[in-house]
Amino acid sequence: MGASKKWEVKMRIIIGFSLCLLICFAFVTVVSSAGIDKNTVGVWLLDEGSGVDVKDATKINANGQIKGNAKWVKGKFVNALEFGDAIYVTVPNSSALMPAKAITVEAWINFADAGIKQDMVIARIEPGFSLQKFNTDIIEGWINIGGWKGVRDIVGGEVMKPNAWYHVAFTYDGTSMKTYVNGKLDRENKLSGDIVYEKNPFTIGSYKGESYFWKGMIDEVAISSVARSADEIKADMNGFAGTSAVASVGKLASTWAQVKK
Repeated sequence: MGASKKWEVKMRIIIGFSLCLLICFAFVTVVSSAGIDKNTVGVWLLDEGSGVDVKDATKINANGQIKGNAKWVKGKFVNALEFGDAIYVTVPNSSALMPAKAITVEAWINFADAGIKQDMVIARIEPGFSLQKFNTDIIEGWINIGGWKGVRDIVGGEVMKPNAWYHVAFTYDGTSMKTYVNGKLDRENKLSGDIVYEKNPFTIGSYKGESYFWKGMIDEVAISSVARSADEIKADMNGFAGTSAVASVGKLASTWAQVKK
């Protein structure tokens, strides 16, 4: 084998090893920045695009099913579900989805004109917790701590507009509840006590599959067993691992093409 051929083989080995390192680094970066960690108890990316099954992206595998005639549409990240009357997602009861000491519930939402001035549920366990939009088009968080408590009586809150994407969330750490809109603190109320549950399903887009149906789109619903910081919520706005990885693969393919030139 000539010297030039040996040099070419060595270069291919070096490039191949470097690419492997790049892939590993990109994967670790995507997962760590996306927000899925040991405290994430459920993430429903709503990216399936067809069928009635909705998968949980965490190791808990709290998978759900669509009830009613939901539509798969283009979402904030990849796909989303479009909801309406008698349309919701139900996830079987699981102890992992019922954190008592602290919680964060978050989602991307986009409500239709039909949802203006309507009480509508985004994500809920009844009783337990609820992330929802009030009829003033302001986001609310609720928890059952021996009775439903939330932020409704707190002055302020961003009035959202229809046909626009918003990232919304509430957190509870055992001493206070905070709501967030697009990563910014919206309202805060001092509360205390453990969250009390009954063993009912977790629903997306409705109250128990009976009423307060969401009218519009929902994407990337997540539950954590801790109160996320404002910085963590902002990071989650960039998308969770299941979707961010797609972009990273594309970047890696582009990088590999450049390396080979």
